[in-house]
Amino acid sequence: VVVATPHLGPYELGGAWLALLGYPVHAMVEDIDPETNAALALYREATGMKLISRSGGVRSVLRLLRDRQAVLLVADRVVGGGSDGVRVAFGDGDRFVPTGPATLALATGAPIVVGHIARNPGGATRYLVQLEPPIIPEATGDADRDREGLTIRVAEALSAAVCAHPDQWYVFQPHWIRRGANS
Repeated sequence: VVVATPHLGPYELGGAWLALLGYPVHAMVEDIDPETNAALALYREATGMKLISRSGGVRSVLRLLRDRQAVLLVADRVVGGGSDGVRVAFGDGDRFVPTGPATLALATGAPIVVGHIARNPGGATRYLVQLEPPIIPEATGDADRDREGLTIRVAEALSAAVCAHPDQWYVFQPHWIRRGANS
């Protein structure tokens, strides 16, 4: 399964929770400076997650998905901040989101589960975990249209999570596009 989540709340805790439940969890990570990446890797691996480099792990991810493993992707922004991806409605504006979850799902048949974890101040539980029903990829033969349609469905669920907890969204490269703007 491809698990897509936004930079929302303690999202790292979500992967650790799945690993604690006994699921083999593989998180694809952005290539950042080696020292920061090493520190994050220590934490993630201590919680039971295995890491896959974004730049060198595509074959590994495809193999894991075909072997029915869970691959986690933080999917609310395009890495590098460019306009690669699909422009979607997101909150009160538009933004580009990556097509990675859709591309992987279409290539392997793996379902996509959009989920998030958020702090629950003053609630009966400390955190809220929400997993949406699986999105089953359906290939029609038009790869671009299939990828775009699936990406839009994922983005709608990510946007709903962010709109429900806007004070807990920690994407530091927002890249907002005003609705109606051309670029």
